[in-house]
Amino acid sequence: MGKINNIFDYIYYRLNKFYYKWDGDNGIRSFIALSMFQTLIISNVAGIILKIIFTKEEIRNLPHFAPIVIGIFIALEVYNYFRYKGKYSTLKERWKDETKKQRVQRGLLVILALALPMVLIVLLTKL
Repeated sequence: MGKINNIFDYIYYRLNKFYYKWDGDNGIRSFIALSMFQTLIISNVAGIILKIIFTKEEIRNLPHFAPIVIGIFIALEVYNYFRYKGKYSTLKERWKDETKKQRVQRGLLVILALALPMVLIVLLTKL
């Protein structure tokens, strides 16, 4: 679980760095965005599994998943709130020695990571 936490830690750190002038160390927008990102990842995985198991018609007849998705999002919100509350300085210290090249490359990967689940969810609805 260490590597995946590092990825989410870095994404949270970069989001909070971006929103710092509005949120400060609290990073409210940052952990909301991170929770949305994590919810999209879970939704994509569930969507892919449903597409493999069921036909389009069977999927249409399944109950609505909105309450489940909202529940997952709220659970992730609570988890991320307690995980990252007041931790921006610690994360900033962890990545203080990044070179400009590393910061740009990792920043582009963060943007790609945040955009990819949104693209996948659109593609899943079209298939």
